[in-house]
Amino acid sequence: MRLITLTTDFGLGSPYPAQVKAVILRIAAPGVDIVDVTHEVPAQDVVAGSYVMSVACPWFPPGSVHVGVVDPGVGTERRAVLLEAERGDFLVGPDNGLLIPLAEELGGIVRAFRILEDEVSDWEVSATFHGRDVFAPAAARVASGESPERFCEPLDPEELVEPPIAEPEVDDGHVRAQVWFVDDFGNIITNVLYDEVDLPETVTIRVSGESFEARHVHTYGEADSGDLVVLRSSSDHLEIAVVEGSAAELLGVSTADRLEILY
Repeated sequence: MRLITLTTDFGLGSPYPAQVKAVILRIAAPGVDIVDVTHEVPAQDVVAGSYVMSVACPWFPPGSVHVGVVDPGVGTERRAVLLEAERGDFLVGPDNGLLIPLAEELGGIVRAFRILEDEVSDWEVSATFHGRDVFAPAAARVASGESPERFCEPLDPEELVEPPIAEPEVDDGHVRAQVWFVDDFGNIITNVLYDEVDLPETVTIRVSGESFEARHVHTYGEADSGDLVVLRSSSDHLEIAVVEGSAAELLGVSTADRLEILY
């Protein structure tokens, strides 16, 4: 059995996720299953989408097919791509950096392909819905065991668009980071791996010239309600949180914003 995962910004109130699934079920061989990761990635937020895919999709069985559709460039010259990862998974989506962090989590890219729009499906491709007309049929066909060469052309992985989040800068006692994701609790997940820094009991977080003191803790329960804390996230990144509150609201940041941590 092959598994197809879906991560999009379509929203649950729209017909778009159902259309994507309908196409997959029409084309895929019997036994292919579909799992929704989420359809609630913030609209057109490629940065947040890349985080969601990179931390959720590796938990699925090796050899799964992961479809990501956060695609503000749909209908333009941006490429539709299919990537094969070292672990054996296939990644399908736009060439806008969305898939790259996941590919790295899965061991790196073994092969890359450009999906040929006039080969992947037998109906007219909408300029505004490649999720249904390009990515869904590509995922269904590769999940069914079809060779990508049947509907793709080879692509040099070096030509792929870079990840949408920058590498952090970690110096002695000074970290320049970006907000990679803000969850529904208002917790800030940075692009810094927790083990890359050796934090003391207190740190200073600087955003747009304003400074905030934060405690370094291991659990939310170690601090009091309203306290600003830093800790290891469940994805092993450096997380900034407010106990029973919103760190994103307190610091006034959102996805891709920059901040500094001094200690």
